Amino acid sequence: MKRALVTGASSGIGKVFAQKLAEQGSALTLVARTQTKLEELKTTLTGEGHEVLTTDLSKPNEVTALCKHIEQRRPGRLWRFPGKQPR
Repeated sequence: MKRALVTGASSGIGKVFAQKLAEQGSALTLVARTQTKLEELKTTLTGEGHEVLTTDLSKPNEVTALCKHIEQRRPGRLWRFPGKQPR
């Protein structure tokens, strides 16, 4: 099973990409700041093995934690779709 990591997965193009990748058989690691939106999305995806990582990519310590996760899981694909930037 292929694993893909999608940042900005809680809305917009990131969410659409996540849905399409799941339809194509990928297990997804969904990354965004809003846990509830990620959990909602996860319940609608086809397939199995999806996981949620609530991460704020504007915080260096959270980016470091995400990098460690990537090193451990080694997703085959990485898709980055920045969400709305905090003001």
